[in-house]
Amino acid sequence: MKVFAITLAAFAAILVVPLSSHAQAGLYGEFTASRMGGIQSSPYAAYSAANGGTRATIDISGGTFGGYYDFKTVGPVRLGADVRGVVTRSSRGGANAYVGAGSHLYSALGGVRGSFHTPVKFLEPYLVASAGLGRSDYGLLTQTLNNNFEYHLFGGADLHLTSFLDFRAVELGYGGLEGGSHHYPIRSVATGIVLHFPSVP
Repeated sequence: MKVFAITLAAFAAILVVPLSSHAQAGLYGEFTASRMGGIQSSPYAAYSAANGGTRATIDISGGTFGGYYDFKTVGPVRLGADVRGVVTRSSRGGANAYVGAGSHLYSALGGVRGSFHTPVKFLEPYLVASAGLGRSDYGLLTQTLNNNFEYHLFGGADLHLTSFLDFRAVELGYGGLEGGSHHYPIRSVATGIVLHFPSVP
């Protein structure tokens, strides 16, 4: 619940930024599949390492829900802000010999976004650089979620279907968690839909 509260508060803050020429806002929902590494070398892997070993990575999936607010145009680039909440999990933990309590990652991220006009009018690629809070057990801690600094670079492409609806054909992400003195790299792929609102003059 804290992740959703932080995400909603950040989105509300973006909406009260003064509007500039042709500002545009949108909401999106995605199915997200992620792979987290750094599991075997985690400081929390000692128990599973002594009981059948630890997997190198864990695979988690779930949903991403967020919003963006574009408020400035610089040449062919629209600049704005992006906030998102991500809920991903798996019933499989990081240990080789047993399932364990599963794997969990809950994220609240905010950052800057740039979308690009192309000669193909129905295609809109974009980049997002985000950072925020990631809560995870790394597939290794039973019923314990740890707070981490999380960061990502996302890149994707939206296909315009109607005046208010886009298909997010693909979004690729690369980033990580910084948990104490340990780094957990994260790669993700997502697809979904985008509901956007008309430009505000």
